[in-house]
Amino acid sequence: GLPPIPTDEEYCRRFDKSLEPHQLPKFDVAALQAARFAELAMGALVDSNCNFQTTLSGSLLLALANASVLCLCDCVEERIHPSLMLDVARAYFFHAIFRAQFDDMGRYFKYRRVCLRHLAELDGVPGVETLMAAISFQDSLAYMIYNASEDDLPNIDGEIPRVSPPHDVEGSKKRDAEKKYGINISPSHVASNQINQMWIQGAPPVLINEAAPPKSRVLDALACAIRSALDEAKSRQTKEPIQSSRGRIISRKRKFLSDAEAKDKSATEWVVEHHPDELSCSNLLAEASNLLKKDEEASSPALPSIFGGHRLLAMALDVILGLDGEADNFQIQRIFNVLEGVMERPILLFQGGPTYHIFNNCAIFLAHIINKLHADGFNDVFAKAQFEVALNVYNGSRIVLEKHRSKLPHRLRCHEIPRPNIAAKNGELVIDMSNVSLCPSRNCQDCIAMGIPAKEVAKRLSINIDKNNWQRSESEKEFDLNDHALLSVLCRIISQEETI
Repeated sequence: GLPPIPTDEEYCRRFDKSLEPHQLPKFDVAALQAARFAELAMGALVDSNCNFQTTLSGSLLLALANASVLCLCDCVEERIHPSLMLDVARAYFFHAIFRAQFDDMGRYFKYRRVCLRHLAELDGVPGVETLMAAISFQDSLAYMIYNASEDDLPNIDGEIPRVSPPHDVEGSKKRDAEKKYGINISPSHVASNQINQMWIQGAPPVLINEAAPPKSRVLDALACAIRSALDEAKSRQTKEPIQSSRGRIISRKRKFLSDAEAKDKSATEWVVEHHPDELSCSNLLAEASNLLKKDEEASSPALPSIFGGHRLLAMALDVILGLDGEADNFQIQRIFNVLEGVMERPILLFQGGPTYHIFNNCAIFLAHIINKLHADGFNDVFAKAQFEVALNVYNGSRIVLEKHRSKLPHRLRCHEIPRPNIAAKNGELVIDMSNVSLCPSRNCQDCIAMGIPAKEVAKRLSINIDKNNWQRSESEKEFDLNDHALLSVLCRIISQEETI
């Protein structure tokens, strides 16, 4: 994980001369407080009672997020100490996650871009790869929401300009991975790479960095697998290009692609096709599992249970991407393990990125399996027992997933999980998915809508996007004003820096 935010006393001990907390510059103190409030607000965000329409009004989350914004306002116009840059960057990324959670994607991309500008100055700082991997994983949710279409993204370049490339040190030696994939994996280059300005694309920069922490590499591998799976799903469902003209031109310049090669490929799809032995979905998931196994062997026995969400995510993705036909007993048991893990720890649904969508699609796969078991009949005791266990797991996970789904804005909701018909007769479906609302993401549609015509899928999409028209309290209005003021100051400062 990320390094802990220092206390004022710990921060004072970073300097040679003796300092007392009351002697610290006000803007450094404000930066530390902004990071602490943001970290506390992240915990409030996963409160099981959170609801996207009611959580802001008079809640602890609102108070903590507003306090973080006010502290950032107090330090944004000053040059904070370099050792605090990572703490401030994580504070900005929290506000990006916060906005994404409430489907305010415009501000998600703005705060994300500000975070990248800070990361571009943090080469060699411990924890920067961890934060970069978290950004990559959260970006994979945005990639799904927009179905990999850069042309549909909000245009924020006029407000928060793109991160400028750093000045390379002459004679710097490239690593083998950098030569192989044609990219520079230092944080400054990843943050300033033009294909990464709205979401991380192409080769997974943290995964291929062998010096990065194992769990960070795992998270980046999962993010790349999700992007690749969406590219494949979109290619199957439509012949339209899956990347904007800007993205195709960048890819072509970086790898000297011809128009014929690059016209219908995203940067991720292109690099996966050219390095299938390392970057295909199956190989990415295998690498993630190997990294987790090695990390668990090197860690104390208590730690694997703390980070169990990583392994559960890898297993769930492997189930979703590996089920091509009829599920065998081993795959069915893995689905049970995933959904039972979610029931035991519902907080895992708040891990960020597309975690909820991944687990939700495991429940959809289980629904298909239940229908198949029922259609085949109960020829022996084992088949009947397996059906009953599957139905119990489905019912339990459905309650958890539907409760979580009801708290989300419409655009962030995955498929509805329908109630089973336990009185279904021979020839009838136990779980009828013909009328459930579908997730807008095309790779999620593959899990539920196999064989359904595109026009029918379009009719069933959950497109009633909530416009946040509920009545706002005075505290919410105040928070929005403070948030807007911070972004306005950031826009002005960054624009001035770009002109110098």
